[in-house]
Amino acid sequence: MRARSEAKRTAGFVRRSGFFLAAALLAVFAVGLLSCEKKGRDNPLDPEGPGGVHDLALTASAGDCRITLSWNGVPGGHVAGYQLYRRDTTAGGAFRQLVSLGGGTTSFVDVRVKRGHQYDYLIRATDRDGEESAASSGAWATISSSGEPCPGWVPEEFVLLNAFPPATFTMGSPSSEPGRDSDETQHQVTLTRSFYVSQYEVTQSEWESVMGWNESDFRGSSRPVERVTWYDAVSYCNKRSQAEGLTPAYTITGASYSGNHIVSATVSWNQSAAGYRLLTEAEWEYACRAGTQTAFCNGGITNIYCDPVDPNLNQVGWYCGNAGSTTHDVGGKSPNGWGLYDIHGNVWEWCWDWYGSYGGTVTDPTGPGSGSDRVERGGSWNYVARNCRSANRYGSTPDNRCYDLGFRLARNVP
Repeated sequence: MRARSEAKRTAGFVRRSGFFLAAALLAVFAVGLLSCEKKGRDNPLDPEGPGGVHDLALTASAGDCRITLSWNGVPGGHVAGYQLYRRDTTAGGAFRQLVSLGGGTTSFVDVRVKRGHQYDYLIRATDRDGEESAASSGAWATISSSGEPCPGWVPEEFVLLNAFPPATFTMGSPSSEPGRDSDETQHQVTLTRSFYVSQYEVTQSEWESVMGWNESDFRGSSRPVERVTWYDAVSYCNKRSQAEGLTPAYTITGASYSGNHIVSATVSWNQSAAGYRLLTEAEWEYACRAGTQTAFCNGGITNIYCDPVDPNLNQVGWYCGNAGSTTHDVGGKSPNGWGLYDIHGNVWEWCWDWYGSYGGTVTDPTGPGSGSDRVERGGSWNYVARNCRSANRYGSTPDNRCYDLGFRLARNVP
């Protein structure tokens, strides 16, 4: 069953965006639309927050292909979690968020390392409102340059999620959430595996370096790739995996092409493979929410259409209220609490699952066994605020290639 009819989505776009804005956009993108059918700190004396947490004593020690980190726990139970940041000093670059950890955690083992490289670390505490402490003093360690390559290396721009599984979260939206749809039934989901997620949507430069072609409408090396089918996305995952010596996650047979694009194929997923892959729909929402239950990763929704601009969405995502009818370089807005950028807006993101109705309480769901549409999540530059919510769901036939549809990468933990 189609997740949304083209008539409903077009009518909704006109209604939500205002007649004149919608008419202008529809005129500019009339041809494209035909091919785009788819479904602070706390007061230091405040005991309820981490603002008064100082001198987190972070230490690091190197072993063979691993660095063990530990820090002093914060007493009182007021810390909801910790954010651990890392910089590869040998390769250069800035600190990046490595992992988000629970408030009861006081150690972590980093296996995303290369031989001969030195790594610097910092850690912050956060409370239940997302307010951060000051950063700890730094700690560093160096991996030996001798021996076989380290097996757990993952690119710096990937964040480890669900570091200590299992994790249970509420997927979907409450009936009181403005702009919700009937397919967002709340239910409990448990994820029993750790996984890595790319901080950014796949860019055009990344795509071109692997695939050798680029048909995106809005050109720019740091802009997200778009106009790629679901089959193109899983093909990219496999080709990048092979280029980096990883076992591909997918088996693709019987592929048919239209120009550069795969428009039909049979695809199976080896869930134990270490290669790059798409997020499942449940993983995507878990990653997007970053522990929140609000409409957006940084708070509730105030304005469900384009105008006036929703203040929370404006901070974290490009959509019809602020994008200026185009995509933007990835990472231009604030990240969510787990360091993921553009999780709301910019381009829709393909997921693994076939689109279908939610079940009850589930563990590691991967969607229906078959269907007509694959799930896409997150909203895009030309959609209204309600479509960029954490719980919002759409689906497209997997051969769809649209100017507002790209993807984000995931990887299993080796």
